[in-house]
Amino acid sequence: MILERLRIVFDRWRWGHKTVVAATSMADGNIGSFRETIAAFGRKPMAFAKAIGIPASHARVMKKRNSIPPLYWPRVVEAAEAKQIEGITLTTLSALYLKRWGEPAREAAR
Repeated sequence: MILERLRIVFDRWRWGHKTVVAATSMADGNIGSFRETIAAFGRKPMAFAKAIGIPASHARVMKKRNSIPPLYWPRVVEAAEAKQIEGITLTTLSALYLKRWGEPAREAAR
C-alpha cells in the first residue's frame, strides 16, 4: 500500500503535475485534500470513478478542481470502507470541505 502511494507521487512528479500527493500523510491514513482522497483509490481517477459509480470524466474533474461534492460523500465513505482505505470518513470529508471553502455564508440562508 505504501509503495502504491509512493508510485503515485513518482508518476505525478515524472509527468510534471503541479500537485504532488504527500506520501507520508497518505501512508499514515491521514487524507489532506480531496485529490489525496481520489488518489487513495488508485493511480488514476478511473479507479475512484468505478468505486463510487460515476463516469471517469467526473472523477477527473473532481481531481482537477480538488473538490468532491457533498452529494457523493456517502458513496466515497462506503467505497473506502469496502476497499479498507483508512482515513476517509464523513468527518474527514467535511473538514476538507471547510478547509477548502470555509464556513458557509449565514446571510445567504436568511
